[in-house]
Amino acid sequence: MSTMPSFNEINGIEMHQHYHYLTEILKGHFSFDGVVMSDWNAHADIPSCTSDSCPQGINAGIDMFLLSTVGGDHYSKFIQNTLQTVRNGTVPQSRIDDAARRVLRLKARLGMIGPGVNVLDRIDDVNITAIGSPEHTAVARETVQKSAVLLRTTAVCCR
Repeated sequence: MSTMPSFNEINGIEMHQHYHYLTEILKGHFSFDGVVMSDWNAHADIPSCTSDSCPQGINAGIDMFLLSTVGGDHYSKFIQNTLQTVRNGTVPQSRIDDAARRVLRLKARLGMIGPGVNVLDRIDDVNITAIGSPEHTAVARETVQKSAVLLRTTAVCCR
């Protein structure tokens, strides 16, 4: 339901700004309809982006950005700057609409929104003590091992 580009580059282009792989291949060729989420503050590594602005990443296909809260109010500034890039035509409104649609679709699939859903009823379902437990860590390790194989397979198929 979601994926995250890695901290690498192909032919000198950071994955977080790589339109060909994020939009044309992942969303187009593979019909991925989930959310493409940035890695933690990865957009700041794109040469023309800052902690507060990244139209290149948005246009490449990043639907949701994970922003650092260290050293300033990047969240509010990122929103303000994104709105400005839509107003001046740098980022098309259709790209914002697509990202919003993907996030809302994910929330609906997870049962977070929709007819008859009361989010407050779900709070008691969260077991905060499970986070970091040996069982939780084992599942996380298994997931990483399985996804690493998937990444290798995907990389081979798309050259």
